[in-house]
Amino acid sequence: MAAALAVLAGCRVEGGGQARAAVDTAALEDRPTRPGIGHSVFDRRREVVAPGLERVTVKAIVRLDAGADSARKVMEALLASERGTDTTAAAIRILGYLPPPQGHGASTRLMLIPLAFTDWAPEPGFDSLSVATRRHGYRTTTTFVHDAAMLRGLTGGDSGAGRLPPGRPAPRRP
Repeated sequence: MAAALAVLAGCRVEGGGQARAAVDTAALEDRPTRPGIGHSVFDRRREVVAPGLERVTVKAIVRLDAGADSARKVMEALLASERGTDTTAAAIRILGYLPPPQGHGASTRLMLIPLAFTDWAPEPGFDSLSVATRRHGYRTTTTFVHDAAMLRGLTGGDSGAGRLPPGRPAPRRP
């Protein structure tokens, strides 16, 4: 597996704005988990860019217990697994989200907080996949949505353990 470039950067979201995924948490419990613990895949989408040219987006809950490096490795393992099972995809993106807060309930709908994304795509990147770029050199990159200080707070590395990122309200109960 190619070594990924872990970049701590601001949020890059297709179409601008903040990335959030609405998910029925009951669906998270029914999904198989592979390749190992630390994640749960809850959505997989295939987009046809041109005839014979498709890109795949996989959404997963990724635990941050052991830190950003561990989360990056889980996302890279998901990417490698997807590449191994789907040999027709010309580009793959793994979107990692933080786990829902404890006590959210099985039937609650909530907004998940994005953690990072890992792309495997030809230059210049996943969003630019086209017939013209499909023969360019491929690269794997991981970009975290939050900076290192925020990630330490989310993993318990400081007194901010367990807090949601600033500006993120706690999940509402119906």
